[in-house]
Amino acid sequence: MFNYYGFTEQLFQTVYVLNTTKRMDKIICGLSYKFIKIMENRMYGIEKINVKDEEVNISSKERTLIDLIYFNEPVGGIISASKIFTEIVNSDRCDIKKLVKYAVCFPNIKTRKRIGLILDNAGVPENILKPLIKSIEKTSIGSLNNSRKGTLNKKWRIIVNDSRK
Repeated sequence: MFNYYGFTEQLFQTVYVLNTTKRMDKIICGLSYKFIKIMENRMYGIEKINVKDEEVNISSKERTLIDLIYFNEPVGGIISASKIFTEIVNSDRCDIKKLVKYAVCFPNIKTRKRIGLILDNAGVPENILKPLIKSIEKTSIGSLNNSRKGTLNKKWRIIVNDSRK
């Protein structure tokens, strides 16, 4: 969905499909489809669109941004994903309140911390970030790339590595 919403101009060779059942990967017309089984509690932020007169479920812009941070390898890793995320937020191409609401629901704490740090650095007001801050305040200290070197951001309880400054 990254290029569907214009988050990147990359044309991916693999389409990732998130669903609640295990499916075998497929190649259709030369395009690889990788099915990723996720827990039921990660199935939110879904919208319906019409594709060739068929109704199809897709993730919303805001949910796609969360997936961008969590599944960051297709765009080159967390640094590239963070840049894309920041650009979208700074250009007002998403609903920040909805993004924060969806982030609070996301079960992966490291992803919530990363999103919080990125939104904070983008200048999102603290009153909007408050639910996200509250969702991570009693968690252990983490890091952006599993290194324990860097500066501790106490608000987001995450070690910011020198490469991320």
